[in-house]
Amino acid sequence: MKHAQLPFIKPFIKKSVFTLLALTALGGCSALVSVPADRGAQTTTNDLFGDNTQKIAYLDQGWSAEDSEWFYTTTQGSDLISYWLYLNLEDEKSAANNIKLFSGDANVKRFRYLAQKPTENNPDGLPVGFVKDVYKGKEYVGFTCAACHTGQIDFNGTGMRIDGGPTMANMDLFLNSLQSSLNSTLNDEIKLERLAQRANKTVDEVKAQVATDHTTIKDYNTTNYSENMDQPIEYGYARLDAFGRIFNRVLSHLTPDDKENRNSANAPVSYPFLWDAPYQDFVQWNGIGDNGAATAGLVRLGPLGRNVGEVLGVFATFTLEPGKNQYVSSADKINLENLERRLLTLWSPTWQDAVDKKILPPIDQNLAAKGKQVYKEYQCAACHEPISHEERKSVDRKLITQFTSYPYLGTDPQMMNNAAQYCGDAGYLLNDGVGMCGSSPKEVPVVGALSSTVASVITTGDPDENFLHRTWDTIKLIFSANTSNPISDTERHVDLEVGNRSNLMAYKGRPLNGVWATAPFLHNGSVVNLTELFMPTCHNQKQETPKEGVNCRSNSFTVGTREFDAVNVGFVKKSKANYPDLFVFDTHLPGNLNSGHEYAAGITPMIAWDENGVKRDEKGNILTYKFKPITAEKRKALVEYVKTL
Repeated sequence: MKHAQLPFIKPFIKKSVFTLLALTALGGCSALVSVPADRGAQTTTNDLFGDNTQKIAYLDQGWSAEDSEWFYTTTQGSDLISYWLYLNLEDEKSAANNIKLFSGDANVKRFRYLAQKPTENNPDGLPVGFVKDVYKGKEYVGFTCAACHTGQIDFNGTGMRIDGGPTMANMDLFLNSLQSSLNSTLNDEIKLERLAQRANKTVDEVKAQVATDHTTIKDYNTTNYSENMDQPIEYGYARLDAFGRIFNRVLSHLTPDDKENRNSANAPVSYPFLWDAPYQDFVQWNGIGDNGAATAGLVRLGPLGRNVGEVLGVFATFTLEPGKNQYVSSADKINLENLERRLLTLWSPTWQDAVDKKILPPIDQNLAAKGKQVYKEYQCAACHEPISHEERKSVDRKLITQFTSYPYLGTDPQMMNNAAQYCGDAGYLLNDGVGMCGSSPKEVPVVGALSSTVASVITTGDPDENFLHRTWDTIKLIFSANTSNPISDTERHVDLEVGNRSNLMAYKGRPLNGVWATAPFLHNGSVVNLTELFMPTCHNQKQETPKEGVNCRSNSFTVGTREFDAVNVGFVKKSKANYPDLFVFDTHLPGNLNSGHEYAAGITPMIAWDENGVKRDEKGNILTYKFKPITAEKRKALVEYVKTL
């Protein structure tokens, strides 16, 4: 069995007891091993973007060193390429007099994943969230949740690892570079010979595997971008169009002979942070997944469906059984349940903890107190109800998400449009009841196709196990999925009242505890820091970045450095002239717009409401009003208050 080393049952069970109960109930098999206090984290010396860290620190987020490394190294069933090939593949720029491995630390840091030292749980020193998966007797390298949801913030030589925080990684750059490295090796006999020597295999074996994996990665990259699609948007660092890529992987499996059954993955969004995720009724930016929804018989598809859909997007192997609407898959459903359960004990990081550890400068408490009043004045809690430092640890909380529809919020609509409007050829799901696009049953909404596919994956047994093990795992999965979820029934709150559950044309107002550690801001990462978030857009101005005396959001800024701006709360904007590999975020491009959510600037209208609910005129139309534009003094106070959350 390939399940996790340390799954567990409930967050409030003491660890001395919960380990035994968990191993019994959910099938953990591996012995516990020691974990270094630094979780194996590597420091950085003047890297590609000039970042430097002399030490790595962890804030108090409720997790021990063992918890963190378990999260980093637990497979979810992702199968990217052959494991031995990943470890031994040369970078495309490698040469006989300067051999560089694709998996080397220099590339890891260029892609902005988090480099790790070898440990007992990670003997090959894979980056955070890169793991070995074994499926049908073959070893693969793949991703786990931690690859996209572990962050780092550097300040004065200390790197703060943020468990559950958004990664700075550029997955698009990683995958395109991987394709180029495979291609350069495939067409270079000398590289093939060197690879064969390192891997202790024949040249023919090596060439065959490189060809297979090159085709896999090329097809994946091509599936998301092609000349038949809209002009793709370059993601850059800290963003990914996860939905678009998941949708396309599902469509490609529904019609394996039709390579044009796809849509453009052109709506990259910020990686969401994971603390509080199990306690929220809706998780994704547009709330496409309901944490309390039940389907597929007894299996509750809330968190489990969300996580299975995620691993299908990041390289799970899955194939349709002939004659059955069931998918045999590498998705490790037991581990996915255990990973979700681990998040029940993850807390948001606090700025004050970083102050106590002598990393960040102290909060100006007097200024923050004034900012708290500004937070009330601008009614931020209508969508972002504050969670206290004690409440963030509670296992009894339920967080009700407030969505705001596009006409009122005004932020970039591309992600919500794609999710709501994308369709595809039904293929194997023809006449399967997943809905129609227009009048033809052949065209189905991709959202419905994804839900149906996920349900089939969940209810199909693991082919690596015999019948009895598959049956027992299914029983455990049903029990776990129906008893561990803190969320039961849900209602979708849109525009400050219960709204249409199928309305995906809205974005969520996420809880703001720990938000200081999650820059850049807005759902698409289009605002560089908190100070600028409370400014109007600059699109009607000529300057690219705000200048002294001009209070508006940057039209462009660089992304890639982890160096923290503790005053404005975001990452430092470094010069591309000095660091040419930095990504320049252009807010004029579709998908990148930084407009909307300009309440403090007096531009975005606020929905009128009181204790009796939303106010309407005699015709039933929602009433709105605008705030007075915030002053520089109040804006500074508001930023200081948000640091305390």
